[in-house]
Amino acid sequence: MRKSFFCLILLIFITIGSVGCNNKKVEKNNEITVFAASSMTESMEEIKQEFEKNNPDIKIVLNLDSSSRLRTQIENGVKPDIFISANEKHCKLLQEKGITDNKEQLLNNSMVLIVPSDNPCNIENLNDLRNKCDVVIAQKEVPAGDYALRILDNLNDKYGKDYKDSVLKNVVSEENNVKQVVTKVVLKEAQAAFVYSSDVTNKIKDKVKVIDIPKEYNVNATYWSSVFNDNEECLKFYEYLKGDQGKIIFKKYGFEPYI
Repeated sequence: MRKSFFCLILLIFITIGSVGCNNKKVEKNNEITVFAASSMTESMEEIKQEFEKNNPDIKIVLNLDSSSRLRTQIENGVKPDIFISANEKHCKLLQEKGITDNKEQLLNNSMVLIVPSDNPCNIENLNDLRNKCDVVIAQKEVPAGDYALRILDNLNDKYGKDYKDSVLKNVVSEENNVKQVVTKVVLKEAQAAFVYSSDVTNKIKDKVKVIDIPKEYNVNATYWSSVFNDNEECLKFYEYLKGDQGKIIFKKYGFEPYI
């Protein structure tokens, strides 16, 4: 009788432990980790909020940083469920290394020049960047930095072959991601910066002045995605990103959905 009693108690503990493990497994399976370019911060945070509201059993975990830094994390073994890069390059590199077998264009964006709202250096056009002023761009490995350099190359055709070099002499810092670039201008630690048009959100639009870049000298900033997990929850969220609700939110923040 005593032996049977202890066997029963042991069986109960085993059952409880098994249920606990299963619950942990379900929670993990319902957690979707998304690595996304920092320029998508506001849009992805709203998408996360809306998706979780409609799917309370699924949790979205966002890691927002420059595409180059996110790619490095992935190469070092930190695997997301979904990766969204602000250019094709970083998804392509992961594909070439066999870390992912897929990539797809998701969004389009463009670049603008921003200056503080009081415009202390009186920058009225792109040619004024030759004048003495503190310019900030993202690092060249970061998509926003690469796009900025390409725009300066394009503007050599308009303002002369020495234009890019003269502007780069005014660059006082190269930031890790585009949000840091924006912050420098908002805090008036710089007088001009190249950022995405989507970075000029309602939160900062009264703190900066936007100078548009003519279309013929601008770049088409393309955002690409790679999916690392094909489980039901991950694919459901990815379809939400590409679907009507995702498109509405992306457009709200200045992106143009590609698909």
